[in-house]
Amino acid sequence: MTSDESSNSRSNLAQLGVLVLAAGRGTRMKSRTPKVLHPILGKPMLDHVLACAAALDPDEIVVVTDPASSSPIGNAISAHIAIQQIPLGTADAVAVGLDALEIEAGTVLVLNGDVPLIRPGSLQAIVDGHRTGQATITLATFSAASKTRYGSIQRRDGRVFGIVEAADDDRASLDTIEANGGIYAFDLGWLRRHIGDVRVSASGEYYLTSLIATLARSTEDPAAIETVELEETELLGVDDRHRLATAEAILRQRILFQHMAAGVTIVDPDRTVVERDVQIEADARIEPGCFLRGTTVIRNGATVGPYSVVESSTIGCDAQVLQSWVTEATIGDRVRVGPFARIRPGSAIEPDVHIGNFVETKATHIGSGSHVHHFSYLGDAELGTNVNVGAGTITCNYDGVNKHRTIIGDDVFVGCDTMLVAPVELGSGSKTGAGAVVTRSVPAGMTVVGIPARPIESRKNSTTQGEHGR
Repeated sequence: MTSDESSNSRSNLAQLGVLVLAAGRGTRMKSRTPKVLHPILGKPMLDHVLACAAALDPDEIVVVTDPASSSPIGNAISAHIAIQQIPLGTADAVAVGLDALEIEAGTVLVLNGDVPLIRPGSLQAIVDGHRTGQATITLATFSAASKTRYGSIQRRDGRVFGIVEAADDDRASLDTIEANGGIYAFDLGWLRRHIGDVRVSASGEYYLTSLIATLARSTEDPAAIETVELEETELLGVDDRHRLATAEAILRQRILFQHMAAGVTIVDPDRTVVERDVQIEADARIEPGCFLRGTTVIRNGATVGPYSVVESSTIGCDAQVLQSWVTEATIGDRVRVGPFARIRPGSAIEPDVHIGNFVETKATHIGSGSHVHHFSYLGDAELGTNVNVGAGTITCNYDGVNKHRTIIGDDVFVGCDTMLVAPVELGSGSKTGAGAVVTRSVPAGMTVVGIPARPIESRKNSTTQGEHGR
């Protein structure tokens, strides 16, 4: 063997493949949605598992699913999918996954798509323990009450020699068992050679667990089968609505505690939901009843809530969002929003802006120092700096066919109940009177009033001429 061949051989042994078993509709869910696509904190259950596996930086990940679930799963996640045409058990599913797996040597990690609480560190511990001890099979275990539906690890003189399924196990005399967690690391070459050795069970399925006994019978090496003990909650299999709710509650608390440990104030963790990809900086304060979703970022010193919803938005330093709904928007530093405001997609609000109660914005940029008072709607608009928008102002941006933009310059004063019929522009320093309906652009510094709005000097002249006419 040349030095290059030797190097490649060592490199191949270090390769890592992951098989995620996600076949089966999950009949206990009583749902049209595949079990692994039910959301937990805004992400499909399977997405949590894949994100955890991806943290190990494997060479390849293959998701094994059934024909009915392949299309919805393929649409929901980005992964290499292999289809188990007939549900013949976990060993058959692994065989299908192996056929799709391109790496030939190294370690393959097998886990289920319905264990969303598993941590990357735990998977890494299984892989590291497997490689360090040079085991052929390493499996995750946990201590569980005997009245559980998990299979139990069978040992003799401390050595694992098999797994007994719950239905076949006499546990009457036991309070706890060493339970099988359903996560395995295999030597890939060994697994490829022996996956076909699995025999059909009395139930008509091919169980992956039977390979434990196969290996135990074929070797005297006590290190051939290793175990790594994990927390029971990490291995919770979600196969009904109750467990779905339990998993979400555990994951939610786990995420909140991480944020609190990093210096974030969560006033009431029992009534706060923060999704996995949300970022919150130190000294931010999250009031009760808040939902922070998607890729939201909350900057240092900001206050959100109570009862606010923020979706994939950025809230600036020392900003306040009070009992409002913000979606796909950017809120600058020291901005105050609400209460009862709705900031819709495409809104960008610069620092030191005040957005009053019952204000709605959409695809609108608001310059620094501006004030938008209550009961106003700004859609498809561009506001300069230090603009004052009076209560009840509306940008009439839709003509029944197309959307049009409204441009408002710096230092503009918009009177209460002004209707701005787009496309229209208010020049810097201009003003509109209360109740004005602006249908034409207003030059800088001009004041317009009336329906339709006209320069105030023209209004005076028109009134004078009318009186002379009488």
